[in-house]
Amino acid sequence: MALDATALLLNVKKSIRKYFLDNLYTIEGYEVTFDKGFAPPKVQGVEKNDWYSINFIGNNNESKAEQDIDIVIASRVDPEGDIVINMRDLLFNYLVGAEGGQRSITLYNCANPANLTSIGGMLIIPESASGITEAEDSTKYILLPIRLLYGVKI
Repeated sequence: MALDATALLLNVKKSIRKYFLDNLYTIEGYEVTFDKGFAPPKVQGVEKNDWYSINFIGNNNESKAEQDIDIVIASRVDPEGDIVINMRDLLFNYLVGAEGGQRSITLYNCANPANLTSIGGMLIIPESASGITEAEDSTKYILLPIRLLYGVKI
């Protein structure tokens, strides 16, 4: 028996990818990587200075499914940490709704990438962010874990 579209991890990952690319890359102009850990992205062989890295951690795919994600917010040229703080604040606009309410990410059926259809939503639960940390190469970064909750037809 085939899994329902809401239970397909590929649909979850592609929907999350679409959300962050549409908002952080297309609208805000930041580079966004997926499952690359802390590594800075390269565009035409040149490493970018500011980026977000979305890392899929764990998935519990029961009737009340959860997807855990660690978001690395990083800036390589940021002596005071102001850029990474501004990036964190910008990210929160996409994680938290108006007046502190909850926001959700549309869950799409991605079987036909040319014709995505909405099949539900994933509620965003931001968790406590780390403070600013400095890597050996002076990159400043903040780690922000989030949890997505969504219904699955089993």
